[in-house]
Amino acid sequence: SYLSLETDKKLELSVKLIWDFRGADALAFAKHHALHLNEYLTQKSYPDHVAGSHPLTDFHAIAYLLCNRENMITLRDELKPHRAEKYEPQAG
Repeated sequence: SYLSLETDKKLELSVKLIWDFRGADALAFAKHHALHLNEYLTQKSYPDHVAGSHPLTDFHAIAYLLCNRENMITLRDELKPHRAEKYEPQAG
């Protein structure tokens, strides 16, 4: 997992909003989008939420935002992710 279990437990996050980026520059675009997500979280006072990026393949990367169910609808409507999934922390 690319997040620590301590972070997962502390934040009690259960939803992962995802933006997909494809192509040779996918990871660069995902990292840039994650910067904007973090700016948004700071501006809107969501200090316990986590945004970041992660490569899936050489030509597919994601930007993600981990949030709780309480804020998921608001964040979904304002940020328009491509998809979402239930987030379950992985051991190790």
